[in-house]
Amino acid sequence: MKKILHTLSYKSVMAGVISLTLSFANTAYGSTKVANNELQDKCHLVEAIPENNATVEKLRSIMTQWEGPEELGWGIGVSESKSAVEVRNADGETVASGVLRDTPSGIQISIPQEITEPGTYTVTVRPDMVFIIQDMDEDTMELIMEPGTGNEETTLTYTVAEPVEKCHLVEAIPENNATVEKLRSIMTQWEGPEELGWGIGVSESKSAVEVRNADGETVASGVLRDTPSGIQISIPQEITEPGTYTVTVRPDMVFIIQDMDEDTMELIMEPGTGNEETTLTYTVEAVPLTKYALISATPADNATVESLKTITTQWEGQETPYTWYVNPQNQSVEVKDANGSIVTFGRLIDKNTSIEISLDRVLKTDGIYSITILPDKVFATSGIDDEDNKIVIPGTGNEATTLTYTIKTSGSINNIDPDSQRIHYEDGILKTDGILNPQISIYSFAGELVASNQGKDMLDCSTLPAGIYIAKIQNGSNIHVLKIAVR
Repeated sequence: MKKILHTLSYKSVMAGVISLTLSFANTAYGSTKVANNELQDKCHLVEAIPENNATVEKLRSIMTQWEGPEELGWGIGVSESKSAVEVRNADGETVASGVLRDTPSGIQISIPQEITEPGTYTVTVRPDMVFIIQDMDEDTMELIMEPGTGNEETTLTYTVAEPVEKCHLVEAIPENNATVEKLRSIMTQWEGPEELGWGIGVSESKSAVEVRNADGETVASGVLRDTPSGIQISIPQEITEPGTYTVTVRPDMVFIIQDMDEDTMELIMEPGTGNEETTLTYTVEAVPLTKYALISATPADNATVESLKTITTQWEGQETPYTWYVNPQNQSVEVKDANGSIVTFGRLIDKNTSIEISLDRVLKTDGIYSITILPDKVFATSGIDDEDNKIVIPGTGNEATTLTYTIKTSGSINNIDPDSQRIHYEDGILKTDGILNPQISIYSFAGELVASNQGKDMLDCSTLPAGIYIAKIQNGSNIHVLKIAVR
């Protein structure tokens, strides 16, 4: 029968994979002395997270990496002793015991009694708790340790400090629990103890953000981008499927910057300032889209002016937290005379609080002109993309929109207010109460004269084909132009 130096309990055999953990029977520390064997290389610690001498908020789990003469056996094993690890305070008093767990990520030091009391602590892995596995007894399936490969007493030191303020979310647009048409971009604001470092930074992880559906299934990953407007949650896989979704920023993805690694240019986090897991909830629904529409213009629609080069306009449309998008093409605007001939073009200029129509040339020849903003030149937006371009919401672009102006460079210009008691248009009848000897002319949008009278205070337009017409009322040098609709 083979001599068993250390025994391990057989755990499971599945799909040809054997999972075993070490079970020590002798000595208070779970170790066995090996006599008359030549000393070989021992297993030794090469890395710990948190690293040795780190300052932490608490002591509960330390992930370690070990090396040893693995060519001698089957690889590294660990003891199952409940006191494989000993934790002492600065006075040398034992305050907790810990165990070792062999995980796919490394050997975990687990301290069941979480330590949060501020102070300095040593975490000691006792001798022969980490070793090389030599063999397995074919009869009992018990593992045999490679003699002399167990670790020497190994100590890590940590300082447990008072918890510092963590970075935390204070605002999100769209706001938490909002109903949205889709999920792609969320602009957030965060706060934290910025006096500790260089300000707030974000992780470059491609999975800093996780999006789950109502069933808890992960449907997308997202990234964080530090922009001048805040920290943007960007979800490359746009979500439009109706339903409820959670958007979770994983822990330590937003933090105070302590320093920057000169070699990798990666940000170094101020310990303890990383965010806790932070979740926002959104409901995605198909929202009826509203097209952008002109609500005012200066000079006003139907005004009479001496010349015209620019028009300042205001628009309304689909409600979003973001500003409109204006197509910058040079021929976004067409200008036609009363004959329907194009006389010039114009473009739209985004002035942030207004949209300016800028004509290619000044209109200063007497006549009636229609100025048309072509379709789909003003849109609602849903955020900005990776290159800081506005993201247009399809279906929210304006319809063709026409303004009408009369250019009169000589004589008195005295516009008649269509809302006053002097001009009325209702049910196809145009009335000019109180205007002496008016000349009334009705033009199609192509500039064709389709109806007129002289000296009468009304004109019946109801027999005209349905459509939009331009009405011109003149009394001597006083001219007023307005659009009328025949239904």
